[in-house]
Amino acid sequence: MLREMGRGMLLAAALALLFASPAWAAEIARGPFLQQPSPTGMMVAWRFDAEAAGEVRYGSLGGALDKSAASPSAVNHRVQLTGLAPGGDYQYQVYSGGEAKSEVFSFRTAPNPGEGFRFAILGDTRSGHVQHQTLVDLMAREEFDFYLNSGDLVSDGETSDLWDVFFEIEAALLRQHAFFPTIGNHDEEEDGTAGNYVASFEVSPASSGVEEYYSFDYGNVHFTVVDGFVHVNSNWLCPDLLFLEECLNGEQQAWLEADLAAAQANAAIDHIIVMTHMGPYSSKEGRNGWGAMRNLMPLFQQYGVDLVLSGHDHYYERGVSGNGIRYMVSGGGGAGLYDCNSPNTWLYPHSVDFSRMVYHYVLVEVAGSLMTFIAKDIDGNEIDSFEIGTPPACTEDADCAGPPGGSCEGSWKCNHFECAWVCDPGQSCESAEDCTRPPPDPCEDGHWECPPQRICQWVCPSQPECQTDEDCRDKPAYDDCPGGYYICEDKICDWMCPSPDGDNADGDEDAASDGDVPIDGDDAVCVAGARRCEGNVVVRCLDDGSGWVRVESCGALECRDGACVTAGEDGDRPTPTIFTFSPSIISAIIAVTSAWPMSIAA
Repeated sequence: MLREMGRGMLLAAALALLFASPAWAAEIARGPFLQQPSPTGMMVAWRFDAEAAGEVRYGSLGGALDKSAASPSAVNHRVQLTGLAPGGDYQYQVYSGGEAKSEVFSFRTAPNPGEGFRFAILGDTRSGHVQHQTLVDLMAREEFDFYLNSGDLVSDGETSDLWDVFFEIEAALLRQHAFFPTIGNHDEEEDGTAGNYVASFEVSPASSGVEEYYSFDYGNVHFTVVDGFVHVNSNWLCPDLLFLEECLNGEQQAWLEADLAAAQANAAIDHIIVMTHMGPYSSKEGRNGWGAMRNLMPLFQQYGVDLVLSGHDHYYERGVSGNGIRYMVSGGGGAGLYDCNSPNTWLYPHSVDFSRMVYHYVLVEVAGSLMTFIAKDIDGNEIDSFEIGTPPACTEDADCAGPPGGSCEGSWKCNHFECAWVCDPGQSCESAEDCTRPPPDPCEDGHWECPPQRICQWVCPSQPECQTDEDCRDKPAYDDCPGGYYICEDKICDWMCPSPDGDNADGDEDAASDGDVPIDGDDAVCVAGARRCEGNVVVRCLDDGSGWVRVESCGALECRDGACVTAGEDGDRPTPTIFTFSPSIISAIIAVTSAWPMSIAA
């Protein structure tokens, strides 16, 4: 008996060791795939085949995986990577128990508004696995940042195996491009829910609180995803549709209106795209489109919606609604194709600009105010293209070529799709000897300096304001000194106010100077720069010899030989004093003197 118990215990221990060995460690059954891109983050999601803790190691593309984010033990994992740079390229790898569970894959974060980006569109992939795989292989060779699916990802939403097939076919796209789906009628389950759809994705629940309808911003575009199957009212609650079709329930309708209003009010948003599975119009025989979506077209016009994107009909088509809203049908992702020869434009007014029964995908390039759409068939050939919006001023630096646009050394750049003159960064320095670039300024006798900012600065010597009185002639006169004039003193233009005639210490207007120069202005010979006395006032000959100007009144001093000296003083003359008044001083004197009484009693 004991021997048998011993054998059982040994067997149990062996089995425990076997299942605990690395050979039985959890492996990735689905994914990894990317969700919720933002300028500073990305979500990495995957499913293990058994419960296990997980980890994402990541870093800048081309560098080391020097950051990590952990996930607790579970089957389904959702890991947020944060602290990333807008429009940055990164790489990541999934780990569990210190062992790599995936290859190293890469992604790009969303840009800031104003930067360009690309996205792709695919829809109705469900049952045509060969065509689906061919289109995915073609898309994997294209350059884009994320992609949309217009619904009917699988042919039966309740069958889990079909979701595994979907993830397997799209693996090359999902692991390196963020993914945004909309629920289709085949994704819905019998009970009116979408359990497998909801369990598979975590797109943007914060925007609405649910997975089936949501919205997100990417760059300068706002995307609103409408649910036509789960959060809807039964047809008997939709009188506007004659009780024949389902319509949005109250919660989704209110959310939709608030969401579009907020997008329209956001100055960073230039375009609004609404995505749903069933569109407003159909060109398939026996179909007319979804009435609830047609009823929303006035609301879309009110809030400036640029495009209504849908699937459901298995072909490619674009056109314009009766009230001017662009629409596009992209449902050629793998399911059997439909004819598109029966548009009902007379009952539901709209125009069809292009329509073709073809497997296809669509690439979209967003460049500021312009969105360019290019549709390609299953052979990779372009079948259609169109634009929404207006061309920006530029898309690359070469579009901005022209003469220099600034005083600094620089070049024209295309910045946020607008041409801008960008100055070259200055040369850093510790001393002037570090400044070795050619001088940026035309002055020949300048020199380099290294100021406290430690950026080389070319300094030109200060230039004199004047050399002669003539250089001052064009300067504006001061109004508070009528009859004033400029003279060039010490290479600076000085404003001179005229002295009263005959102003001298004795009040003798006929006082003569002691020099040989006659004081009679009419007879005096004017030699440029000469000074003489006119009464008790020093006068000076203008530099061009055209006449005399009064320089200073000697007042209590005596004017002698063109200078003010102490009366009766012999020997060396003192240095003449020239009185000049700034406009502010003159204004103060005028203000004071104007306040004196007109007469003073004796």
